[in-house]
Amino acid sequence: QSAEDYVGNGQYTEAIAALKQLQNRVTDPDSAMYKAIEDLLDKAQSAQSDDQFNSDLDEAQSYLDDKKYDAASGKLDSLANDDSLTDDQKKQVKELQKQLSDAQQQEKQQEENSQKKAEQRDALAMTASSFEQWDNLLSEMYDYLATVLNADQYASEEASYKQWVQERDSGAENAAKETEDDTAKQLASYSFKQSYTKTHCYKLLDLMN
Repeated sequence: QSAEDYVGNGQYTEAIAALKQLQNRVTDPDSAMYKAIEDLLDKAQSAQSDDQFNSDLDEAQSYLDDKKYDAASGKLDSLANDDSLTDDQKKQVKELQKQLSDAQQQEKQQEENSQKKAEQRDALAMTASSFEQWDNLLSEMYDYLATVLNADQYASEEASYKQWVQERDSGAENAAKETEDDTAKQLASYSFKQSYTKTHCYKLLDLMN
């Protein structure tokens, strides 16, 4: 009766200990008493096993929720290697392993995206700085041309410059439209302006010579 109470209360360790003591005291293994003890012992051991499984599965779920993926993986691998699991328990383990795999893949993708964005920001800063330097050089070159060209020549060159600026800005805008990410848009725009301005500086250099 005490063993049955232990089982009913979920005290499986106590129940198993009590039942094994009783089992040792029953001398006839063919008796109804021995069979009853054996059945209750099987029930207690099975319940204990189920209780431990649920505890381990809950622990793995907790690790997963806390993004402790290595701990979750270790716990689930241990469960998956348990040959005593029922088909339903194996299914539960596989489902949680699938959740873990999806979470790890998502985290990896997020890390790759963050790395990519960081690289884009670095490239943007460098490209913007390069464009600014070439643009400043272009302004200095036009200042110089103003001192060496006559009024008509400089007026013509100035009109050409205004048209060139429109072409540069239009080209940069079109380059930015080819991407969706804001940082990528800025990078594409500055890249175009930097390259376009650099080319124009070399053309002006030929004019000066």
